[in-house]
Amino acid sequence: MHSINLPFWLAAACAAFPLVFIQLFLQRDGAAAAQPGAAPWSPSVLLRDRALLWFTCSGLLASFVGGAFASCLSQYVLVVASSDFAEKVVAVVLPVNAAVVVALQYAVGRRLSARNIRPLMTFGTVCFVIGLVGFMFSGASLWAWGISAAIFTLGEVIYAPGEYMLIDHIAPPGMKASYFSAQSLGWLGAAFNPMLTGLILTHLPHWSLFVILIVAIVAAWLMIFRGINARPWQPDSPLANA
Repeated sequence: MHSINLPFWLAAACAAFPLVFIQLFLQRDGAAAAQPGAAPWSPSVLLRDRALLWFTCSGLLASFVGGAFASCLSQYVLVVASSDFAEKVVAVVLPVNAAVVVALQYAVGRRLSARNIRPLMTFGTVCFVIGLVGFMFSGASLWAWGISAAIFTLGEVIYAPGEYMLIDHIAPPGMKASYFSAQSLGWLGAAFNPMLTGLILTHLPHWSLFVILIVAIVAAWLMIFRGINARPWQPDSPLANA
């Protein structure tokens, strides 16, 4: 039970659960009939859709800020404090993050609609900014780290379903899978976060990390509004009239 490889075995077992559940419990339907008015698939459709471009770029910046924040914080604390304190911070931040997601993700997601997505995404951005400012000034207080993590995670809980809703409302019939696939490129931001965090902490003052993250999430929020205001594929979409 104390093997160094145990976390990897546990992760592999958890990753296998969805495969088992899909095979056992997902209903098998026949091939779905073509949707009326479905657009023929073409990569040029994706390339010409400016709303998709703005939303994907927004997702890239948002995932850079929130997609790997535990790794980002651990690197930061290692620079400003010690490895022992970094372990304590991660031990506080990760459970708080998980608790907020479990407690609020469904409640927030079911209330999110095309009519209120603008103010909610704005509120989510404010939560990100407050959480990042809190991290900057938390110092040696684990309580401050925990409270900041809770506020930061609230922004994450709003952004996650909000980004999918934005894509769902601009995707033409028959091309939703392609649009969601294009949006998934935004997760490259989370992949680059550890490397960029290391570069920032190596060459810039440590506090500049959070300033850069704040600028990134505000830019992501502005891109969301640019995407909403761009000409959508569905002229009668609620996003176009919001």
